[in-house]
Amino acid sequence: MNGRRGFTLVELIVTISLISILSSMVIINSGAIARYKEKQDFKNQVHAVYHLFVEEKQQGILDGRRRQAYIFGDKIYFQTLSPSGTKTERIDFNNGMRVVTNTYFGSTLVFNPVGTVNKGGQITFQSKGGDKLTIVVQIGAGRIYLKEGGT
Repeated sequence: MNGRRGFTLVELIVTISLISILSSMVIINSGAIARYKEKQDFKNQVHAVYHLFVEEKQQGILDGRRRQAYIFGDKIYFQTLSPSGTKTERIDFNNGMRVVTNTYFGSTLVFNPVGTVNKGGQITFQSKGGDKLTIVVQIGAGRIYLKEGGT
């Protein structure tokens, strides 16, 4: 071989082919990874709203103060009413999440200090990708739960 060192044409073709196959697999999977991340972000946001509702209901029972939620398509305002004034907290939705069904539109969801609510209903959230989760509030006991899908 005259002492020359280097790659043969076959070795170069095999190496380039393997790199092409691996890079195409990464590109294909990156879309799936992005979709999975979007779904997880959506679920985390809805779970945060759900836990806020449950926590505010329980806190109202403990401190005897009424709480109100004003639900809009892209945000929720939560108010705590007390003799010293009203505290308002704003929760914005991220990554294209929005409310698609809201039985409280035009009215408020009130958590009374005795643990009941003013009106039963549901709030359905939808992700940018079309996934849906619904928070259901039952009248009477004021039970709040989360269910998959829409209405």
